[in-house]
Amino acid sequence: MLQNSDVASLIVLAVGLVLNLFWCPRLSFRSRVSLFPLFLPGWLAPLALVLFCFSELFHYLVLLCFTLLIWVKHKGEDQSQSAMSTPSPLPEMGELKLSVLPKGVLGMLRFWPVLFLFMVLTSMAMSQYPAQGVVTELKSDLETRGLAIVPQWFLLVCILAPLIEEFLFRGVLYPLLKKHVGVFWGCVLSSLAFAVSHQNLRSFVVLFLLGAFLTYSYEKNNNILVPMTSHAFFNALMLGIMLSDVA
Repeated sequence: MLQNSDVASLIVLAVGLVLNLFWCPRLSFRSRVSLFPLFLPGWLAPLALVLFCFSELFHYLVLLCFTLLIWVKHKGEDQSQSAMSTPSPLPEMGELKLSVLPKGVLGMLRFWPVLFLFMVLTSMAMSQYPAQGVVTELKSDLETRGLAIVPQWFLLVCILAPLIEEFLFRGVLYPLLKKHVGVFWGCVLSSLAFAVSHQNLRSFVVLFLLGAFLTYSYEKNNNILVPMTSHAFFNALMLGIMLSDVA
């Protein structure tokens, strides 16, 4: 049976979709940014957790569909603007060559000590706050179902999550912000949105730093595959750490 939070999630999702597809084109950019929380993935989590046993997988699939709708809508606006010789707010995502993948891994290896240091510091300073829901759910699955659950979680955490989140936050949101507020504030605001979307105070600082690094990586390489690879490698490291703890 649906709880109040599930009904609220459905309403927010419906309102956000209507606003983005029909009303947002009439709004100023600043108004669109103020409405961005309606599109954050965390809003979908309560509904997905109740309706589906593979809650996280469903959560990311819905987010992917929603993000694609946003992107297609903006692309349609861009094409109409280009007909009037207006620059497109969404730059190209770079040439999608697999040869750039090592850059993502090496970049994360260099930045990993910084993230690990802040993970240790925030864990000590904010130990009274709960861990991310996905971490708790993964540990619970490992304890109850064992290593048989690992392939499903690998698909979710190391493939789906990086692809979808990087497409949304670095591929769509950051270029829109960059066009209006510049590189620095575009990086700050998109990284804040990335951290807030995970809805966890304990990991907020680490996620903000991760988001800033991924944005820098995207800006430096002009190729969305680089931050996607870094994100996937980071999640794989975290998954490995959790597996070693349970083992």
